[in-house]
Amino acid sequence: MEKLLLDVVIDAFAANRQRLVEIGSRFPKLRVVADDYFVAGQAIAVVKNNAARLEAIDNLLDQVLATSVVKDSIERAGLRGVTAAPPKGR
Repeated sequence: MEKLLLDVVIDAFAANRQRLVEIGSRFPKLRVVADDYFVAGQAIAVVKNNAARLEAIDNLLDQVLATSVVKDSIERAGLRGVTAAPPKGR
């Protein structure tokens, strides 16, 4: 893919941001666009018709996202170009 971009066989390529940031750091002629092409959302499944459980999970997620736990985890993992989601403030 890098060769196709450098040789101008293709004009653009979309992939995981971490992968592209790593490639961009090795090839200064390439540029990673700042906007997100794709955001990989995460999901949690709960049993249907259990509003109390769903609310508890939503509240827990908001509490965690309001702290630096996710941000700190991303930094410890050495991920670049990845950001923590903001709390939804339910």
